Amino acid sequence: MLHLALIATAALLMTVVLTLGSAVSARHRAAAAADLAALAAVDSPSGCSAAARIATANGARLARCVPGRDGTVVVSVAVEAPGLHRNVYCTARAGPGPAPMDSRTG
Repeated sequence: MLHLALIATAALLMTVVLTLGSAVSARHRAAAAADLAALAAVDSPSGCSAAARIATANGARLARCVPGRDGTVVVSVAVEAPGLHRNVYCTARAGPGPAPMDSRTG
């Protein structure tokens, strides 16, 4: 009887560890996809459609894309966490690069 309890406890602990690992992995994938999508939106004339393509290419879904008046873009993406049947959302912000340097600014 004790052996069965130990096996059940080990199986439960392993399930919890695998579920947490899946959630952490989905969080990292969502963060990377959001960063890349925001950079694509800032760097491309097509803006949010470029962000959607990059998000999809990275296994995410573009949830929100908001271009700012100052040249920044805020992007949110969703990634489904395997085994949890829940989405993990991440948001990233990208802005215009530094101003081009000329001979006077060095």
